[in-house]
Amino acid sequence: MYISRQSIHVPMLSITEEVAQKLAAHDITRAAILGTRVTRESGIYDSECQAQDIETLYPNDEDQLIVQRIIRHALSWTNDLGDQEDLLNVIARAREAGAEGVVLACTDLQLCMPKEPVSGVFDSMRALAEASVVRLREQ
Repeated sequence: MYISRQSIHVPMLSITEEVAQKLAAHDITRAAILGTRVTRESGIYDSECQAQDIETLYPNDEDQLIVQRIIRHALSWTNDLGDQEDLLNVIARAREAGAEGVVLACTDLQLCMPKEPVSGVFDSMRALAEASVVRLREQ
């Protein structure tokens, strides 16, 4: 059952909306969305990004399989530097395909990123956490 924001009386945040707003704030007009196959097939980020005039791109089939393997490894705590290198290569190919920004739409992908920030990569969980802090401060 779907529950709308209007039907509840507490603030509700949308991870897809917060990511789209963060991308727009960084003047991103084409963003690659890296996540599970379900995220890719559902296009869950598409409408919020389109509302911000951001075109969404998705990995090709080969890169999608790599992303899914990396996610499985992260979930089982078996990820290693090879996964990090593979993820950075997928990000590089997304940029080669025209992405100005890359969204780590699966909240486990950040576990495979280097400790130092990678320019143009947006962590969906971080976007939601930052928006949560802002909303809490407004209360």
